[in-house]
Amino acid sequence: YYAAENETPQQIAKRFNVDVNQIIADNKRRIEYTSLHNTAKLFINSPIVLPIELTDISVIPEQGKYDKTRTQTCITQVDKRRRIYYAAENETPQQIAKRFKVDVNQIIVDNKRRIEYKSLFKTAKLFANSPIVLPLG
Repeated sequence: YYAAENETPQQIAKRFNVDVNQIIADNKRRIEYTSLHNTAKLFINSPIVLPIELTDISVIPEQGKYDKTRTQTCITQVDKRRRIYYAAENETPQQIAKRFKVDVNQIIVDNKRRIEYKSLFKTAKLFANSPIVLPLG
């Protein structure tokens, strides 16, 4: 499942009628989610593994639909003084910094504020479409 902006594991669990603790356990294995908890606000398109007993995918809302067109795109949000880059599968912050000619340490600092990235490091491999905040300038 790909989360909506600021959606929480608790909201996702309620929507799909599954155990929030199972969602957290299934997702804590990924580096982006080592600090995941019930009320953690997720980035838009953050990938979340749902328990296997979920069989009716017709209940997945459109805003949470996987969007392949976002991969390796960058959106500038001037009002928020940031850019959001959607990573390719297994891309690292170090590769992203090199591509955009920005400081990898600044990428780490800016993204560690989000619960998904509390354990983010330079060579961490990211999911496809993982949103990464980049410095504007």
